[in-house]
Amino acid sequence: MDIILYLIQLIQQLYKQNCWLILFICKYIPLKQWAFDDSHSPKYQKFKIDELPKIISFKQE
Repeated sequence: MDIILYLIQLIQQLYKQNCWLILFICKYIPLKQWAFDDSHSPKYQKFKIDELPKIISFKQE
């Protein structure tokens, strides 16, 4: 019976730690900002495709 009580106490302690971590993440880590900043980061700018230049030909045949 002692092992069951020990495990219940351990589960309650871990639950409290999980709640604290979730609250910490919600308060101090802006998750929405990450998604926005990644697209403007220089690291990801290379994946954008530039518009093709217009080529004007004055060639007469």
